[in-house]
Amino acid sequence: MPVKKKVVKKGAAAPPPEPEPEPEPEPEVVEEPPEEESSEEEEEEEPLSEEEEGSKKTKFDLLHEFVQVTYDFLNQYDAIVENRNQHRSLFIKNLNPMRENLVFILHQYIMNQLPRDDYLCLHIKCCGEELLNNEEFDLHYVEEHRKANRGIVLPEIQTIAAYRKWLRKYKVRGRVVNNDLLFVLRRLLRKTNTVLAGA
Repeated sequence: MPVKKKVVKKGAAAPPPEPEPEPEPEPEVVEEPPEEESSEEEEEEEPLSEEEEGSKKTKFDLLHEFVQVTYDFLNQYDAIVENRNQHRSLFIKNLNPMRENLVFILHQYIMNQLPRDDYLCLHIKCCGEELLNNEEFDLHYVEEHRKANRGIVLPEIQTIAAYRKWLRKYKVRGRVVNNDLLFVLRRLLRKTNTVLAGA
């Protein structure tokens, strides 16, 4: 059987290589205009992070730490609110949510020993007005004080905000109380009520 040879012609071009695909243009990054920052706190506070929740601490470690933080805050309280008359509405705006958290925690543990406290009760005095409830104060604040208070930063308000975080943490994670905690929370509630009522 004869063997067939493959003949390759000289000068024949190899098939052209496939063209490489052009790289896709990178998408342009469109910068959004920065949102206007407001010094006003949102009504709904953001959820606590795992670290803030204290998920790795036992309920008794958390109790001990919260008692200590509360005593420290109570010892500073008079100094914190000493100059409240200069920015009274700003102090009230930050103390009122703190008061609500105090009442919530106390009701969780000593409902029968604490007079029932209605959240809509009249307890806030601002601008010489009669005592206002929470909703009336919020409306009054927006109408009268929000613009004037925008951009005011006070270290006292930051201290109150830091303690409010602790109250929120204990609302979420707290499982036990002791007499020390109940005592100090009641004292703090009385002092806060006094400030909110205009004394």
